Amino acid sequence: MSMQAVGLGDVNFQWIYKLLDFHRHRLQVNIGFSVPTGSIDETMPDMAGHRVYPYDMQLGLGVPAFIGALTYLGQSEDRHLGWGVQGYTTVPVGTNSQGYAWGNSFLGNGWISYNFTDWASLNFSGVGFYQGGIHGANPVNELSIRTAPFIAMPDIVAAWTGGEWAGAALGINMRMPGFAKEGFEKVGVNPESAFQGNFLTAQVVKPVYQSWNGIQYGMNWMFNVSWQWWY
Repeated sequence: MSMQAVGLGDVNFQWIYKLLDFHRHRLQVNIGFSVPTGSIDETMPDMAGHRVYPYDMQLGLGVPAFIGALTYLGQSEDRHLGWGVQGYTTVPVGTNSQGYAWGNSFLGNGWISYNFTDWASLNFSGVGFYQGGIHGANPVNELSIRTAPFIAMPDIVAAWTGGEWAGAALGINMRMPGFAKEGFEKVGVNPESAFQGNFLTAQVVKPVYQSWNGIQYGMNWMFNVSWQWWY
């Protein structure tokens, strides 16, 4: 079988404030919130005729959530070596319209990077993630479990949600001319090309430890790509 859920997820807004900035060291805080724009009623018919979709296939939390992060950044005098740590948390508020709420989540990340050229660097990081389990349950999922337990999918069981994992990651950062040449600040120059101010990152993550509540799908590896544009 196959499943897909396509659409807009929860939209988040964050405010970043610089707490400290002294000689190639920076401490900053993120404070924000997410808006429940992602759908939580994605459905499909199961073998018993019910319309069920697993919790982790829904597009959003269904409730607002507070977002907070604390980040430390450091850089060597020659600007070739960089390092940092970050803690990032999401705290959902209340129970959604389907009768359940995800628990709090926390992501910790520490990294070290080396600039081979003015525009490319390689980084190695350690990542840890914790996801709290679901409080409450979707009544449609509970009905499916009671009436057809022999075909119920493990990921529609609310008690079998949440857990933790840790992994190692290897990534590459590519910044076009004009981006972050002077320490942490962007250089104020006229654009030399359409690529100036663009920042591309790619990272592969391999878990080395996983502990899940109940029966869940494990993670083999993960690949992330992001693109940013400064103007």
